[in-house]
Amino acid sequence: MKFVLLKQFMLLCLLLIITGCANEEIQLPIKTITSEPIIPANYLIGPSDKLEVLYYMEFGLSSTDYIIDIEDVLLVDFYYYPKISRSVTVRPDGFITLPKVGDIKAVGEEPAKLAKKISKLFSAHLAKPTVTVTLTEFNAKIKELKKTIYTTGGGQAKQIVVRPDGRISLPYLKEDSMAAGKTTVELGRELSSQYGEHIRNISITVSLMKAESFQVCIMGDVKTTGYYPLFGPTTLLQLIARAGGFTKEANIRQVVVISRGKGGKPEAAVADVEGMLKRGEPEPMIQQYDVIYVPRTSLADAAFTADAIWKFIPVRFSSNIYSPLSD
Repeated sequence: MKFVLLKQFMLLCLLLIITGCANEEIQLPIKTITSEPIIPANYLIGPSDKLEVLYYMEFGLSSTDYIIDIEDVLLVDFYYYPKISRSVTVRPDGFITLPKVGDIKAVGEEPAKLAKKISKLFSAHLAKPTVTVTLTEFNAKIKELKKTIYTTGGGQAKQIVVRPDGRISLPYLKEDSMAAGKTTVELGRELSSQYGEHIRNISITVSLMKAESFQVCIMGDVKTTGYYPLFGPTTLLQLIARAGGFTKEANIRQVVVISRGKGGKPEAAVADVEGMLKRGEPEPMIQQYDVIYVPRTSLADAAFTADAIWKFIPVRFSSNIYSPLSD
């Protein structure tokens, strides 16, 4: 009997708890969910993108002897004539100066070969012109570059924003480098080559810190025209849905998709959206820098339309900065 009463009491308590909760409003925190773009490996750098340029200095053993460079400091030692031994710095013109023989080109020479050259020049003045050339200070360019990039606070790295003209300026390079229209791998190779003309044993890696050019443009008879960022793989219908759909006057049988072809020139394709909706025809995938134009009337020439539209797209988006449309 006691067990039955206890069971009824517990059941009554449970009903009271449930009834009390039913009258209370449950508050849940409201959170805004946003998505970051999924950047593909073949992403093309564009204006306003933020890049990080990483410098790798390789100081390991080399299969070739050291090549003398500008600003290197050399000890030219005359074994039998210590009084004329001296320390010299390679001038900006690549030469050093020694008594009796004057200027001698040092840049591009290995220390041992330069020693033989000096010995030969002094053979007309000395009986025993035995010479040794020793590097006492070298890699001045790397030291200067390190000093420049360390002051940025990023270690051996430099963060930079691509200018509206698609170019970037980097320390020690006399000319600006075109970054727009290239992948990070392509730009890294190009910068390594440019730096390699001045500094040995250096390689460059480029990372994308912030993508501002991962966009497409939709124009014509949709409810909300403009630029739209891509958040991963996107089909034509998905993009049109983001733009609010078609207007009543839209010609959905001839939607023009304009993509960047070779050399940055426009290439047009016509998509039959009506066929996709009614017959389940495959949709085209939208790529970075694509321009979608929804006409109101029938098109006579899609290629002509694409070329005309492309010229109205802002330079920063249409890639005209990479290559002119005309041949």
